[in-house]
Amino acid sequence: MRIQKIRWLSSLRLLPLFMLPLLVMPALGDEADDLQLMIERERRGLQDLRRLDEQRACDAEITTLENWLNEAWKLRGEEDYEIAKVVLERVDAQKDMVREKISAARLKAEASKLEADLAVARKRIKALKKELAELSSKKASMGEKSP
Repeated sequence: MRIQKIRWLSSLRLLPLFMLPLLVMPALGDEADDLQLMIERERRGLQDLRRLDEQRACDAEITTLENWLNEAWKLRGEEDYEIAKVVLERVDAQKDMVREKISAARLKAEASKLEADLAVARKRIKALKKELAELSSKKASMGEKSP
């Protein structure tokens, strides 16, 4: 009886070794699910960037981001989670750069519009100055003829 108890207790010590793969497997599945959620969130963010890019200044960069997300999805399917996370970090950094480029394009378009408005205003001022000079010379010539 005592020997059976000792064997049973020693088998209990080995139980964690047998349970370890069962504990690791759900963690891998959770990591795949987390990566899937991260990739889907990045794809939604990419759609937002497309909407923000009204001047289409970042089409090439957004296409590159799409390719990187496809690569991350492929790596997730191959269970290469660490490299997929690195690709997602690259995507996140690139998205920040694209946002900055979109803002710069928007400001550039606004500056161009203001420059065009300024050119129109200068042209109008020039025309008014010319008209004023003509009227002044007309008035002066009328003043000379009167006396």
